Amino acid sequence: MGRKIKGKKHHGVKDPEVQKKNREAKFKSKINQRPDKDDFQAIPKSLKYLMKVKEEVKSGTYNPNPNKKEKPHKNPDHKGLLDSTKFLSQEGPKQKGMNKPLKPIPVFKQNPGEHNRAFFYRMDQSIQSMKKRALFEDKYKVDVQMDKETGQSRVVEREKDEVDLEIEKKRDAKLAKKGIVRKSKEEKRVARREREKSRKNKGKKSDESLDFNDFQDNVEFGETVDAPPTLQFKKFMKNASSKPGAKEGKSELLLKKGVNGVKKAKLSMAQKVTVEKNRQHVVEMYRQIKSQKAA
Repeated sequence: MGRKIKGKKHHGVKDPEVQKKNREAKFKSKINQRPDKDDFQAIPKSLKYLMKVKEEVKSGTYNPNPNKKEKPHKNPDHKGLLDSTKFLSQEGPKQKGMNKPLKPIPVFKQNPGEHNRAFFYRMDQSIQSMKKRALFEDKYKVDVQMDKETGQSRVVEREKDEVDLEIEKKRDAKLAKKGIVRKSKEEKRVARREREKSRKNKGKKSDESLDFNDFQDNVEFGETVDAPPTLQFKKFMKNASSKPGAKEGKSELLLKKGVNGVKKAKLSMAQKVTVEKNRQHVVEMYRQIKSQKAA
């Protein structure tokens, strides 16, 4: 049994003369009218077209088939390669109320000589990285922007829309009733820096905060002292000014350098005995000379 098609319903009787009058009134002003200007004849469209073609032929820009689309030149080496640009009909779905620009759709082209499996793996790697970046952006409410020239990426805080601001406002009001004050990201960063600074400087006193009691030494009864106290300084470098009795521009002691700049060599026991005998002989000779002079 076929579907019943409803006909047009006539509510009351319509006068055919009135209907005819309404139809003629629609194009009454378009026929049998005198021209706007008496001594003016409009140029026909065919003549305008001929004049336009004549000018294009002279300038060399005449195209006999303007509506015919030129086919792009295809490289025979690229025949049969996969290309995602063939399936891109539009930039992306734009629904009502979308004021945020869409992310650019990636383009995948198979390189000459690239295996299909390698091409699919490369596509999967790119898509997985995009998914991870989208999850990162949603988690921390930021936008990762890529510089086209340098290829470097930078993180920018996402602008909150009206819905997010309204939700945050309600949440703050609910927490304020409980006596909880929410801090901004910058306030949290400052507080975290202060905590890190106090943790690193824990147990350390600055020069300004040191008191005289910090320099006292508690000596027990009966304690013996074996040597004078020593001062230990951080990053202490020995130089001429740190040596006692040494001044800049003066040489060191002669005994330290040795005779004629040569250090004294180590002697054996036999050599030491010979040197001692020679010394005693020189001393005896010196005493004899002194006694002769005195006499």
